[in-house]
This record gives sequence, C-alpha cells and structure tokens, in this order.
Amino acid sequence: MSAKTQDRIDVVICTRNREGSIEAAVRGVLANDHPDFRLTIIDQSAMHAIGWALGPVLDTDDRLRYVYDEAYVGASDSRSTETTACISRTELPHQE
Repeated sequence: MSAKTQDRIDVVICTRNREGSIEAAVRGVLANDHPDFRLTIIDQSAMHAIGWALGPVLDTDDRLRYVYDEAYVGASDSRSTETTACISRTELPHQE
C-alpha cells in the first residue's frame, strides 16, 4: 500500500501518573513516518500531571491532542470515549 493510499490512524494513549515517561512515548509516536495520523493523550492524572510534563510538545504538533479526564474512570472507559470520537470523526473538547 503506498503512502498516499494509507488510511488515517488514530493513536490513543490513556495514562495516569506517568509524567516521567510520557514525553518519550509521545515523541516516539510523533517521529513515525505515516502520512496521516492523530495522537490523543487522555490524562487521568491528578492535577494535569501529564499536561504539565508535555507542555513543550503540546503546542508544536497539530497531530497531537490532549484531553484531561478529571474523573478517573479507567483506561477502558477512556478508550471507549476516544473510539467513539474516532469512528464519528468528531472532536473531543480540549481541556486544560
């Protein structure tokens, strides 16, 4: 399959209290060469810990979305929310 015919890929990272390793994970995904993808980080950490850790990266790449989920509901529910958004191509609200 050529790069021009590849479908869009949605990558979702649901995380909680992993601010020490999230930037490397995000930079690794953003470094891939797929022509059309979106990376969504769902932060379930206390007090936006992941958002603070990703501060330098959040505003530098349009493929990256950050969603703060203040109610810790677990990774399964977060993936369900993001899957629904990916299927319908609706945007989740950006929260800070």
